[in-house]
Amino acid sequence: MNDSLESKRTLTRILANLNLKGIKAADKAIFEDRLHTHFEKLFTRYHEVYEGQYDCYYHLQYLVTKLASSHASRSRALKNQDTKKLNDPNWYSRNNMLGMACYVNLFGGDFTRLEKRIPYLKSKGINYLHLMPLYKSPEGDSDGGYAVSDYRQTIPYS
Repeated sequence: MNDSLESKRTLTRILANLNLKGIKAADKAIFEDRLHTHFEKLFTRYHEVYEGQYDCYYHLQYLVTKLASSHASRSRALKNQDTKKLNDPNWYSRNNMLGMACYVNLFGGDFTRLEKRIPYLKSKGINYLHLMPLYKSPEGDSDGGYAVSDYRQTIPYS
């Protein structure tokens, strides 16, 4: 079946089952507009990874529901920032952006301690952070964590 057609059918099913109760009409409209704009790309990439899983569509529905609730709960300042970034798709390459990559376990120990270090990163001018491999890797020879054995489990940092 055509991926584009399958994407449209899937989006129709997801929207029919999406519970947006309690979300302001303006937020709902913005979210649905962005979902229509970007869903085919999301679906194609998601489908490549999870297609063979029996619960693929259940988790896709869950993902979209989480995206909707996360969008609705964002502060007005962050929503305005989102809009600016959508209008400037190359925001990350501007000369005032400074990114950093780190391994969670080496920089913070675990996710909770890493989160507590964010103010430090901000004080150094870091605008965005790329977390190095998060997913469980195959046992044996390591490639640094880029081979993934399970996209459903993060590395169990302790």
